[in-house]
Amino acid sequence: EVVGIAPAQQRNDIVDALRTNGFEVEVLDGPGDASQIDIDGDNLASKVVRFFQQGEELDSLRAFKAQLEAGNSVVRALAVGDREEEAGKIIVDHGGEMIWHYGSWTYRKLHD
Repeated sequence: EVVGIAPAQQRNDIVDALRTNGFEVEVLDGPGDASQIDIDGDNLASKVVRFFQQGEELDSLRAFKAQLEAGNSVVRALAVGDREEEAGKIIVDHGGEMIWHYGSWTYRKLHD
């Protein structure tokens, strides 16, 4: 999946552009959805996962949560396959920020 911040004004443009290009999209909107980003882990399995998500990846989760709390959206292009660069470019070209690709065992920043 490819994940990025969508400022409130650009949210719809980003979502529409991703869908037009064949991507399945999920959106978290504003403070009401911030709790869906589990930073600390509520159960043992989550705590183990968070143990391995130290450093830059955990910092990005904190930043996503802070952006939601500030009223912005987090947009996820799901099941991107080998089209992660394309999805990231669509998001950034339409005003998105802080674009990350999360693979099965890897993660990397695509755009700031």
